[in-house]
Amino acid sequence: SQNQGYTKLVNAGLKHAKGDYFLILNADTMVPEAKDVLLTLDYLRQHQRVGLIGPRLVGIDQKWQPSCFREHSILTVIYRRTFLSRTKLGQRLIDWLLYQDRDLNTVQEADWLMGSALMTTRKVIETIGLLDERFKMYFSDADWARRCRLHNLRVVYFPNAILVHRHQRSSDHGRGILDLFFNRMTRVHVKDAVKYFWKWRN
Repeated sequence: SQNQGYTKLVNAGLKHAKGDYFLILNADTMVPEAKDVLLTLDYLRQHQRVGLIGPRLVGIDQKWQPSCFREHSILTVIYRRTFLSRTKLGQRLIDWLLYQDRDLNTVQEADWLMGSALMTTRKVIETIGLLDERFKMYFSDADWARRCRLHNLRVVYFPNAILVHRHQRSSDHGRGILDLFFNRMTRVHVKDAVKYFWKWRN
C-alpha cells in the first residue's frame, strides 16, 4: 500500500525471497514474453560486475518510456516539476537527463534506472544493502544505483528486453508548483528529493 510506502514493501519482499537472482516489478509493469526476463537473467549471469540491470519500457501503446537516466541535480527536479520543463532550456536539461544524446537501442551503462523493473542478485544486495527506507516512494532507485557505482558495480540499461509499463505518473497532475498543495504524491516526491540531495550532499 502507499501508506506503508513502496520502498518498504519491496524490501519486505526481498527479505523473504529465495534464490540468487531477484526481479523487482511494479504492480503496473507487465512481462509480455518470458524471453525478455530470460535474456536479462542471462546477461546478469554472464557479467559478474553488473549490480543492477533494467529493460526498455514501453506503454500499452508500445511508445517508448524513459527508464534510464543521468544523475539527478536539484535543477532537473525543479525543471521536471514545473512549467520550466516547457522552456527551451528545460527541454535541453530533460533531454540530457534522459540520455537523448545516445542511441538507446544499445546495451549501455546508465547512472540509474527506473525502479519499475529491475533485476539484481543476492550477492549485490549483500554488498550494497537493501533499498534505503528513508525514501518512501521515489529516489530509492537512484540511490540504489549510486551505491552500486560506489562499489564499482555497473548499472546497465538493457533494451534487448522490453517490458510494458502502464504508466500514470501519480506525482504529476500538470499544475506544477500548485501540486504541492493539491497532490499528496507530489509532496512525497519533493520530500524524497530533499532527503536524497541531503544524503548525497557531499
